[in-house]
Amino acid sequence: MDKRFPGDRNLADLLKWYGLALYDVTTTLPRAVSFSWEELAANEASDYLISHRYYLLPLPMEGVTVRQAYTAFRNNGTFPILRIPKTRPKEERHFTIEAADGFVQNDFNSYYINEFYFQKDSLSASSSIFFSYDCPSRVIVPAKQTVEIFNHYFTLITFAKDGSVTYSEPLRKYVD
Repeated sequence: MDKRFPGDRNLADLLKWYGLALYDVTTTLPRAVSFSWEELAANEASDYLISHRYYLLPLPMEGVTVRQAYTAFRNNGTFPILRIPKTRPKEERHFTIEAADGFVQNDFNSYYINEFYFQKDSLSASSSIFFSYDCPSRVIVPAKQTVEIFNHYFTLITFAKDGSVTYSEPLRKYVD
């Protein structure tokens, strides 16, 4: 039996608050082709298992497919990120975050994330060059701090056609 990642249900609730979910793309055998949208939709996960790999995608509304929800999300210019202040407040300095290849905007380091890999002691989140060719981010956080770090720093960034940028507010609801 696969072991669940600590705090997985709280993390799932947090992501759902943003209208997102993780979809399991773990395979036991090498695949010659990527998952179809229908296969992805059938693999929405509520329990996150150690040694499993997931894609972060929008939750479709009733009557809408995962593909249509993702297309609307991207056409809207919206991306999931971890947005970490360059100077963290005293109460957040204990967070252990390894991050690379993000972008800097104002006083924040930001990292695109849409692929998750849960390990026994940590979560590795990243984005591929195909998701964000200019900032293929990589982030590693300890398992015990994952929910708290996502409470503080996970947000959605939206790039409007007029050049403006907006962020959703961090949830800061769940604490393990």
